[in-house]
Amino acid sequence: MKVIRLVMTFALVMSLATAAFSQDIANGRKLTKRIAPSYPELAKKMGVAGAVKLEIAVAASGKVKEVKILGGHPVLAQAAAQTAHNWQFEPGAESTEQVTVNFTR
Repeated sequence: MKVIRLVMTFALVMSLATAAFSQDIANGRKLTKRIAPSYPELAKKMGVAGAVKLEIAVAASGKVKEVKILGGHPVLAQAAAQTAHNWQFEPGAESTEQVTVNFTR
């Protein structure tokens, strides 16, 4: 009985200590290379979670030209924006994509 409680407690602690990442592309241009942003240590300590909205200017080649933060907690927004610079979209006409990055604990 004690072993089961210990295992369940460990599983609960591990699930609370991880951060999930997802993104939604508003304009439909497909991401071909996505690196998940690291969950900032400060955000973990503060218990901060939530959505960050980004506007991403994408070149015809699919490379990210510029990232603007449209909303979200500043600590999370910085992490999302820095990582988005390393993303790659499918080639096509130059475009501006709106992306929502969700940080959950």
